[in-house]
Amino acid sequence: MTAAAKRTVPIERLLSVIESTLQSGPRLVDQLAFELGYTTSAVRPRLEQLEREHRAHRVRVPREHSQGFCYQWRYGQAPGVVHAPVIVLAQALPRAELRVSVPFQTIVCSWPAFLYRDPLVAALYGPASQVGA
Repeated sequence: MTAAAKRTVPIERLLSVIESTLQSGPRLVDQLAFELGYTTSAVRPRLEQLEREHRAHRVRVPREHSQGFCYQWRYGQAPGVVHAPVIVLAQALPRAELRVSVPFQTIVCSWPAFLYRDPLVAALYGPASQVGA
């Protein structure tokens, strides 16, 4: 087992350093973690945050020395992605074709009360018909 690399930046600045590192070129999660001295568990959530904020995106690439694929992270918004406009609360709603509606179904179940108790519970607390009285 190899020793962990020395951390090059404090954890508070890790997000901005990952972003600036991706600006210099695409990287795999393992490469970023090794360069910055953190584990992949610390780097991956920050990459996902950058992806949610459209500041980074991932591209599926084949692995070099084995079968299968992995993700290579790149700086910037993914090409060809169209985002819905942001709605500010103080502004009017967007046009009808831009609105998003989510269907939902309300489910209300009402069950009749049943007056049955397990015999062992009834031995301790009494029959069910006497409980509510």
